[in-house]
Amino acid sequence: MLKRNTLPTKLPTLVGITALTQVAIITRDTEETVKQLAKALNPGSFKIVSAKSPELFNTTYKDKPENWSMKAGLTWIGNTQLEIIQPTSGRTVYDDYLNERDQKAGIEHIYLAAQDFDKTRSHYEAMGYPLQQEAQLNAAGKIGFLPVPALPKFLQHMAARFGYTKTQQSLKLDIELAKFPKGVSQRVALRAAIPEKWLPSHQPSLFESVPTDAPLRDLDAFYVLTKDLETLVAAYAKLTDKKPEITPYYDDHLPGEGHLAQIRVGTSLLVLVQPKQGEIASLLSDLGEGLTLLRGRPQEDVSTTIRLLTSLGWTCHKSASTLGKKRAFAKHPAIPFALWVTEE
Repeated sequence: MLKRNTLPTKLPTLVGITALTQVAIITRDTEETVKQLAKALNPGSFKIVSAKSPELFNTTYKDKPENWSMKAGLTWIGNTQLEIIQPTSGRTVYDDYLNERDQKAGIEHIYLAAQDFDKTRSHYEAMGYPLQQEAQLNAAGKIGFLPVPALPKFLQHMAARFGYTKTQQSLKLDIELAKFPKGVSQRVALRAAIPEKWLPSHQPSLFESVPTDAPLRDLDAFYVLTKDLETLVAAYAKLTDKKPEITPYYDDHLPGEGHLAQIRVGTSLLVLVQPKQGEIASLLSDLGEGLTLLRGRPQEDVSTTIRLLTSLGWTCHKSASTLGKKRAFAKHPAIPFALWVTEE
């Protein structure tokens, strides 16, 4: 894992959550979206996997049995996993998201690592954010040359369990919570997953390590854009140890002008933003409310990264901070989020 900068301890935190380690894009075509991301970001190799019965079991939607399945593309940029999901059968929050957006792909959920899955699940339900889609997964895996068998049937209750809220209206995104078998982390579980194929090429060593010529080494801040910051802050305050403070920004924390509220999630930042003018306001107009901006940490200096991103099809607008450090806001016509590239 990459070492990150220490965040201010005075910031509010999500109760019972230790980390934000995934952003998930929902699409109608996993492989096509993976190919677009590979061309635009060169993050490494994606595992293409399917989750379906019988490995996927105890599947529900809105507390009722539902035989749903999905296809996913998986990779890492630093400490953040990119997951590209295509719903393939059954009723799901994935389909709900796409149907509400005229089938346009976008970041639908984040994964939050909970200290105690059951306690956090109950807390979210009490706050009005119950899990609306759930399942367990028991699949054979492989770590290096070592096979990892699926659990026998009498131990299937110990298999990985995961679920999603349906909170696009209130939180402007959905949240995934999961419980892995004892001694197994999210990263180990994904490392063990046996892919159907690799895209764009078979390079397992680049599943958890970005190529040396990739523009970004990590993603560590996640910006949720909204037209009503006070209402959004009130919704998140149900999940934090104290209410996030709304503060103005004037071309410092972000380009342009507006207001924001920050939440510390482990070593990541979850930032709620209501822009007034500038690039972020244009982004809100173009992509709508939701998680549409990610902070990328460059592998090289920002000027070199701008040149590389431009060669990969991104439109970059550079600026300087009050400390004189270069920063860049970048958009790509085929990617459903923008980048805020900074060394600060």
